[in-house]
Formats: sequence, C-alpha cells, structure tokens
Amino acid sequence: MSALVDFTTAKVAVIRPQFAELVGVRPKIAIKNKSLPISAFISLVIVMIAISMMGVIFLQALVAKSAFQKVELVQQRTVLIAERAYLMERAAQLESPEVLLERAKAIGMISPERPTYLRLSDHKLLDGRRN
Repeated sequence: MSALVDFTTAKVAVIRPQFAELVGVRPKIAIKNKSLPISAFISLVIVMIAISMMGVIFLQALVAKSAFQKVELVQQRTVLIAERAYLMERAAQLESPEVLLERAKAIGMISPERPTYLRLSDHKLLDGRRN
C-alpha cells in the first residue's frame, strides 16, 4: 500500500478511502460514562461489610476452639504428670530391698549364710572363705 501525505492539512490520502485518518490527531473513543446507581453501590458496600463480619466471626470461633483445646490439653498434661509421679513412687516401693526379700521368700528362695562368688577365669566357686 502506498500513501500520500499532505502536510499542510495534515490529512493522509490513502488509496483505499475506508482507511483515511488524520495525521497528528488522536482518534477520540466514545466512552459512555456509565455510573453505578447509588442503590447498587450501597448494596455492594453492605455485602462487603457482611462478608467481613462473617470472616471476623469465623476467626473468633477458631480462636475460641483452640483455647478450649489448649485448656483440655493442659488438664490431660496435669493428669499424666500425677500418674507418672504415682508410677515412679510405686516402682521405687517395689524395688526396695524389703519387698524383694519378701517376694524371694514367697517363691522359695533362701538367703545364703556366706556369699558365694564364681571366678570366671577357671570357673571355680568361692564360698567366701580363703582358699
């Protein structure tokens, strides 16, 4: 395509007349200024406020739920600490020498008069006397 430019009138003569444009002049775009009706704007604001309030309520519910869970876990921890203390005390009672002696006698064990040792090098029993 070829174009002839007339600089005095700033018009372009184009071989095809449907493409004629003005040089240096910006084309104006017709934009209709559609404004939102006031009732639609108010409705939009009310919907946004309602959504934000529901979000706040949801977050408060989550915080309350986690607080209740924390209280429950603290109570469980307290119970477990008390149970652990009881079990440690009970284990200490069962490991005492008196209880061990009574249980040994109950199953038929006897206390030796002298301690007896086993020498591992020659597998000889030593009864506590000098050999």
